[in-house]
Parts: sequence; C-alpha cells; structure tokens
Amino acid sequence: MSVQFPEGWTGITGDNGAGKTTLLLMAAGIENPSAGDIQGKGGIYCPQRTDDPPGDWEEFFYSGDRDAERLMNRLNINAAFMDRWDTLSHGERKRIQVGIALWKNPPLLALDEPTNHLDREGRDLIAANLEGYRGIGLLVSHDRTLLDRLCKSCLFLRGGNAVMRPGGISQGLAEEDRERLAGRRMKQNLAAERSRLAAEADKRRRTAESAKNRLSKKHIDPKDKDTKGKINLAIISGKDASGTRLYRKMQNRVERLDRSLEKTRDFGEQKKGLTLRGTKAKMDSLWRSPPGEIPLGEDQVLQFPELIILPENRIALTGPNGAGKSTLIRHIRAGLPPQLKTLYIPQEITAEESAELLREVLDENEKTGEKLSRAFPVSAHPRQASCNPAFPAPVRYANS
Repeated sequence: MSVQFPEGWTGITGDNGAGKTTLLLMAAGIENPSAGDIQGKGGIYCPQRTDDPPGDWEEFFYSGDRDAERLMNRLNINAAFMDRWDTLSHGERKRIQVGIALWKNPPLLALDEPTNHLDREGRDLIAANLEGYRGIGLLVSHDRTLLDRLCKSCLFLRGGNAVMRPGGISQGLAEEDRERLAGRRMKQNLAAERSRLAAEADKRRRTAESAKNRLSKKHIDPKDKDTKGKINLAIISGKDASGTRLYRKMQNRVERLDRSLEKTRDFGEQKKGLTLRGTKAKMDSLWRSPPGEIPLGEDQVLQFPELIILPENRIALTGPNGAGKSTLIRHIRAGLPPQLKTLYIPQEITAEESAELLREVLDENEKTGEKLSRAFPVSAHPRQASCNPAFPAPVRYANS
C-alpha cells in the first residue's frame, strides 16, 4: 500500500485501535514502520493529551511576535494562562497546544483529536484557525463537522486496509456505504452461485457413483459372459465415465467459488457501543447542597444556588471552557454519601493512571505485568508528549 498526502487537510478515520494515532506518530517520525519507508520534510505532532505545557510555550507567550499575538487573540488565549496551567481546563490547554503548533507553521501538522475537550465556541475557534494552515495537515477526529469543514480527502482505516476517498467525512462515508452495499450483493451472489453449483456437483456425484456400481462385476455370475461383455465395452468406450468427469468439473468450480468467498470482505455491520447497567436508588434525594461558591483560580469563583439531585434525575452541565463544570462535579462527588455506589468517568486521566489502568486490565499474571511495563514506560512513551516539533515527517509513506 502506498499513500501520498497533498497540501491541505486529510482526515484519518477508523475505529478505535485501527492505527490512526500510529499513522500520525510515523508521520511525525516518532515511530518507525515495521516495513516500507517514509519520505517527507518534517513537522509537528500534537496528541490528544494535555497533561503538560507544550514545548516552547514560554517563548510563545513572551516572544512579542506579531503572529503569536494574533493567534492568542483569535484563539481567545489569555496572557494570564501562562501562570496557571494546572488550573486551566483541558479545553483551554488544547487551544494553547494548537495555537503553538500553528505559530511554528511546520510543513506538516498532525493533530490527534484537537476538539475533544472544547465547547462549541472553542471548536469554532480551532476550525477557523486551522483553515488558514497551508502545509500538509493530517487530522484524526471524531468531529464530523470539523472533518467536513477542513478536509479535501479522508483516509479510511478498516480491518487492516486503508482507502483514500475524496471530500470530507460525509462524502467518504456515503461512498463507503455504496461500496459496502455493492460488496454485500457480490458476496450474496457468490454464495448463491456456490450453493447452486454444490447441489449440481452432488447430483453429478450420485450419478458417477451409480455408474461405478453398474460397471462393477462383483455380483455377476461368472458364467454370464454377455453381461460382462457389455460392461467391458462400456469401460472401453468411457460412456459411463462422463458422469465422473462432470462431477470433478463441478467440484473444481465450487472450490474456486469457496476461495473467492474467503477473499471477499465481510461487509456486515459491527455492533458498537457501551451499556451501563444499574439500579435506582431508594433514597429521596442523592445529594443536596445549600447555596455557596467554589474558587476557580485567581480572582474567580463559581457561585451556585441550592442544588438537589434526585434518583430519577438526568442532569447536563453546560458552559464554556473554564466555567467550572469539572470543579462542580468534584464538589458534588465529595459530598455524596459513602454508601452510595457511583461510577465516575473523568474527562482525562493522567499518564500514570493510564498505565495503572492497563496493568489492572491486562495483568493476569506477573509476567504479563512485566511485559506491559516494558512496553509502556510512563515517562518515555511518545503518546504522552505534548507537542513534538522538528521530526522528519512524511509527505508519502509506502509499505513494501
């Protein structure tokens, strides 16, 4: 397989685990392909994570560069962010991360889920600034609006295969649906033809077996010279052997169809999703808090009225990045009664927590845990980095 990425944005799409991030890491020169080669000039990779400040972020804030100031204004980045990274929301951190990458203006920019933590305003800000990038852009995202807005083409990773399609994600998915329908029809036709030929081959087999029995002399009277003569004549003429030849011919066709069916992709839809099961609490209320306020940072507080959570409630928290949504959730969790079973799924977990979670899931024995520790060193794994500039990145990579 050979893929060439032109100037402009190319979307990289596929299921989790399909290899999207690995492709970006190879494009940025952080990981090497196991076969084939990568050709290109150089670029920057920006990961999903926002644990640490990006490289050169102090220079970005204090350079006084006109381009840096323009990006800060367009991305709504406040100069005060410089002194409070730990209290910034992940959405605010993401705007800084993308802003610095654009400020460097690399020949190739590989972005991994740049809108994951952003509200609507933040997504619009990111999209508007990415539109102005003139290099080779590789974009991994589940944000269809962003992919349609930016991308001239999309690379689809499915089942170990890669297919490049023109246009945004909507156009590409429509083409994929058409291909899936055509492939499903082709497979159904092959299966129907295989069934028909298999039935015909079975019929020929029975005919051939019957002919074989007719040519047998086992149960003929040794003195019946006339019958034996007829059998000998049939053997010499080969008249009854035609059934066997037809059967073998049919069987060969069935075997060829079996090989074709094995090579044909399975175009069935895979079920996806996550199901969480639970029971309704029997308490009158799960949590109650009088009016109050929570500090959000320097000279900022979140004020709230009396809050009540009932067992049947389904509550959404909305607001711009940095408004205090995650802070309020932490406040609520701290006040929940200890006997109440809860499941908390954070927006982001640390690199150390990620490694520990992998160990808990995969560490069925000590040997597996040791192998995992070697494979995922917390401090060194490139997927935990913030931004990785100046790596040799490709315009094209080919798999031999």
